[in-house]
Amino acid sequence: MRMYDIIEAKRDGHELTDEQIAFFVRGYVAGKIPDYQVSALLMAIFLRGMTDRETTTLTLEMMNSGDVVDLSALPGTTVDKHSTGGVGDKTSLAVVPMIAAMAPGEVFVAKMTGRGLGHTGGTLDKLESIPGFNCSLAEDAFIGCVRAHGGAIIGQTGNLVPADKLMYALRDVTATVDCIPLIASSIMSKKLAAGSNCILLDVKVGSGAFMKSVPDAIELAETMVAIGEGMGRRVEALITNMDRPLGRNIGNALEVAEVIDTLAGHGPDDLTHEAVMLASELVALTGICSRNEAERRARAVIADGSALAKLKEIVAAQGGDTRVIDDPSLLPQAALSRTVTAPRDGFVAHIDTEQVGIASAQLGGGRLKIDDDIDHASGIELLKNYGEAVREGEAVAVLFANDERKLAEGAATFEAAISTLAPSRPQSRCCMQRSRATGCSAPKATRARARYRAIARKSLLARTRPAPEPATAPPAPLFPPAHHGYTAGTRNRRRPHGTPPLPSNHRPNPERTHHEPQPRTARQVYGSHAAQGRCHCRADRPRMPGGQGPEHRQRLRERLLGPARCGQPRRHRHRYLRRDRFPAGRHVHRRQGRRDR
Repeated sequence: MRMYDIIEAKRDGHELTDEQIAFFVRGYVAGKIPDYQVSALLMAIFLRGMTDRETTTLTLEMMNSGDVVDLSALPGTTVDKHSTGGVGDKTSLAVVPMIAAMAPGEVFVAKMTGRGLGHTGGTLDKLESIPGFNCSLAEDAFIGCVRAHGGAIIGQTGNLVPADKLMYALRDVTATVDCIPLIASSIMSKKLAAGSNCILLDVKVGSGAFMKSVPDAIELAETMVAIGEGMGRRVEALITNMDRPLGRNIGNALEVAEVIDTLAGHGPDDLTHEAVMLASELVALTGICSRNEAERRARAVIADGSALAKLKEIVAAQGGDTRVIDDPSLLPQAALSRTVTAPRDGFVAHIDTEQVGIASAQLGGGRLKIDDDIDHASGIELLKNYGEAVREGEAVAVLFANDERKLAEGAATFEAAISTLAPSRPQSRCCMQRSRATGCSAPKATRARARYRAIARKSLLARTRPAPEPATAPPAPLFPPAHHGYTAGTRNRRRPHGTPPLPSNHRPNPERTHHEPQPRTARQVYGSHAAQGRCHCRADRPRMPGGQGPEHRQRLRERLLGPARCGQPRRHRHRYLRRDRFPAGRHVHRRQGRRDR
């Protein structure tokens, strides 16, 4: 078997066999296949795609290319969270200490993460901006840290999924990042090898994510959930919006400082909301409590400071300088800065989030080439985000860098990405969709995917919405003046003649408008039988004027001519009413419903 034949087969659109995939992965890890041939195969996969069977086989081969972590020694449920990457996405730094503080001794966060990829930042790069922080713990030390403190965050160990580590770097420089089979295989091979029982997947969608459309994001989520469910793990995917940066800060040290502010209760609303949601979803996935209770716990650990204390505890356990938690100014600081101002009055109507991420990388906060060094101090601080008002000359953002050339290059990219200003506030956009797949134990991805699709559902919003503009005109009535509708909230609800009766499960609609009645005939008011002088039920009759008190009843008795049996039982005593009430001139009787005393 030759690598040339495998590349050719995928180039021509053929499905690779399990043996071919195993040969490619094992040969590349062993150093027998050069990078240029692997790059060619990755591009062929990017163009031709992979079937469910190919994706599953690739994931399993990547997972088994190195060690598999055994977390069975931990006393509780082990959880892990992964994001597909976004601009300003720093939720992992907040979620890990939150969960450790929410359910101590019950839920353990064994978090393995990666570095920056493309225009998105990496959690490891952010953590390494903390002086002394060690992201390369041995397996025993890693498990011990998780057991003692409830959570830990490390990078891939030397022999954990080495195939993904090698292909991860190639994809970053060969324009093959946003390929669903490769993304799914990369993520799930690491999550499965990490050994956690419950996995939460945060799938980003929008201009700042690798998945630009919701259908692609759903397909990626389905693929990953199918793989995880087929391996017997509990998996849930959240599809979240990345059409605008998450939070205010973009850049490694800047994002760490923002996480500290968030856990202290002073962070931006969108970041706080998304961190609370992710933490509560992951705790609820374990089954120890409901989603509402988990959300209550998540907000409580932020309010009482226990989440921030847990972050400080984890940083100390992994060798980091805990003084930065108390004083974020001790984090790396850039020597140069530039303020970007608004050219005119208006509202921020559009943000090219991907270009904002590229601008941050150009400043030094990301990798444009595989061997680029990370400048932890560089980045962007957004002073105005989507939908916010700005005035001419007002500061929109501040850019930080340690190199004048990089600062100028990044500033040009950023100004082009956020230059669109509108005269009125733009409409807010929906942000989150929750989808869950549980209970599917089929080994095939197609069965798990069908189950996933069947129970996918919409969820709540994940971002703060701008205040709506005041209405310029009252809304149009729901009923035309000629139609009287139903009187909401009355005991004797009535309907116009010719309209269908109310259903048994009907509830009044408070938004329904009741118009002033128009002149109507007796037939319209009482129905055809009433207009002819026949009996009609009291429930269908309008109320008599004057109320229902004793004085009214006395006046009514004085108008009555006397009782009439009309062949009815005595308890259904009937009374004659005045003739002038009905155009037909005939008497109408009603059922009293009780005995007269």
